[in-house]
Amino acid sequence: MIEQIIDFEVAREAMVECQVLPGGVRDTKLCRVLKNIPREAYVPEKYKNLAYMDKNIPLSGGREVLNPLVLSMLVELADIQPDDLVLDIGCGLGYSTAVLASLAGTVVALENDPAFVESANTVLQNQNIDNAVVVEGDHSAGQPKQGPFNVVFIGGMVDEVPHCLLEQLDENGRLVCVSTYENASRGIIISRHGDSFSVNAALDVTAPKMLGFEKEEQFSF
Repeated sequence: MIEQIIDFEVAREAMVECQVLPGGVRDTKLCRVLKNIPREAYVPEKYKNLAYMDKNIPLSGGREVLNPLVLSMLVELADIQPDDLVLDIGCGLGYSTAVLASLAGTVVALENDPAFVESANTVLQNQNIDNAVVVEGDHSAGQPKQGPFNVVFIGGMVDEVPHCLLEQLDENGRLVCVSTYENASRGIIISRHGDSFSVNAALDVTAPKMLGFEKEEQFSF
């Protein structure tokens, strides 16, 4: 069987023009970023030819790389600013981290799989992304010593958000994830205002379940 050779640059352009833009993403800077980051570098070798398809890509341990449109919608919802400090929870092999790092000042990526941590850091270094680092740790615990964060980004579905993650938000900080809200899967943004938090269920999306979240001291919707 002859393996199909993919022109990744053409595929990257088509991903934005045929998936991201028709899906409603309008952030021009984000779209430029998506056209420049080689998604194929952040997926397992055997799935590189599927890197730009509108589907989640399997990783080991039941994990998945979030499909391009849903990731783009969540990143746009987070409204990343150039000086933002971002916590990227469950980054897998680092694609979301690369996207966020192209928009933010600094990204701390948290990953509970040590093999993913090593692989993601290697790829980020190879791609000359010097404002992001991947650290190993419990997804549900966050990284309080490196906060507070302007944005906490969870690239998957969670049942509930641990309160300790909300406490790691800076004033006017935003937490973005996918969760069940009023019996439907929604992309939500939680904003911090002093000691209070507001929730906006802004997107009608689904995402793979993000493992590792405990059910103690959680913020329910």
